Amino acid sequence: MLHFLKQFKIVQLYLTYILVFACISCTIGQIIAFPLKYISPRLFYVLNDKLCYCYFCLIPYAVENWGGYTIRVYGKDGIYQTFEKSRNKNMLVVMNHTGEVDWMIGWSLIERVGLLGVVKTMIKDSVKYVPVFGWSFYFSDYIFVKRSAQTDLPLIKKACDVYKKYPYNFLMTIFPEGTRFTREKHSESLAFACKRDLPQYKHHLLPRAKGLYTLVCMMKNNDNSEFFYDVEFAYRGKEATTLGILSGDAGMCDVNMRLIPLRDIPLEEKAFSEWLYQLFREKDELMEYHLKHGCFPGMHLQADQGYWRSKLALFWSLVSTLPILSLLYCLISSEQWIIVAFLIGLVPIASWMFKQLIHLTESKHGSSYGLNNKKV
Repeated sequence: MLHFLKQFKIVQLYLTYILVFACISCTIGQIIAFPLKYISPRLFYVLNDKLCYCYFCLIPYAVENWGGYTIRVYGKDGIYQTFEKSRNKNMLVVMNHTGEVDWMIGWSLIERVGLLGVVKTMIKDSVKYVPVFGWSFYFSDYIFVKRSAQTDLPLIKKACDVYKKYPYNFLMTIFPEGTRFTREKHSESLAFACKRDLPQYKHHLLPRAKGLYTLVCMMKNNDNSEFFYDVEFAYRGKEATTLGILSGDAGMCDVNMRLIPLRDIPLEEKAFSEWLYQLFREKDELMEYHLKHGCFPGMHLQADQGYWRSKLALFWSLVSTLPILSLLYCLISSEQWIIVAFLIGLVPIASWMFKQLIHLTESKHGSSYGLNNKKV
């Protein structure tokens, strides 16, 4: 019965409504708490952590609990435990970008160790203008980039100056490839690498060193920073999509995690670039191994889902439904049938708009960033 319901657009639209409702509620909390940033910064970031987690956790819930997605993590014994124990340290997590839901899978991993509320990332500049969602990311000190080295590097350096003085721990995630992997972008990446005598990868785009180098320098100069995590995603079967997850199309993603002490990463820029290229050679080998064996090397690691994930999903479902039921009751009681009919008529329109919005996020409609670039 549940699987049957998942196929209806109205159900998918309702899930999106719950997420938007939760985001609006928590963003209002962020706005109210914002003055504390200048009075008691640590208290503000503690509150911001909790508020963000309250609706961020709906993403892992949608992926694993609703969508039925299975995430299998591989790596050396104890790496997940180290990840969890280092929650009071600043961390940098580097991920490959193979599809549109990579960030969702990454959030599921981060949520399992209780760090989802403090996650930061680089995100398209246009997102900050998206009502509510963009504001929430702005209050959380996300880095908004325009995908141009000339304009983005000063923004990254400015953000790093903020992070250096952070009174609270954070976890920075980044996709060094800069954009999703597609055949077209891969061909462009190979041509660019060949022209510049740079490494050519079978399963990844050429990584961009400058932004990540700036972040690594900031982390290495921060006494509360210790670890660099490399994460590799590999999907089984068809590519995962946002619409597929909302429809409950179960799938599987294998994840390889590696821990690299920050002290082992070179601080000189040219040496760092060579180190990064070597890291992606190793990531390419990992992906090749997965294609041949259907899994990553190393142990299959276990980690429990976050304790509050399902409870908060239930909470937001109930709280967000009450205004709708209350409105309908008032309209029906007062026999406002025209308004009721109008609201019902909005449902298919909203469903169509929702489908178009999801359609734009699909990988084949991804950013053109990475094509015909002149600089790395």
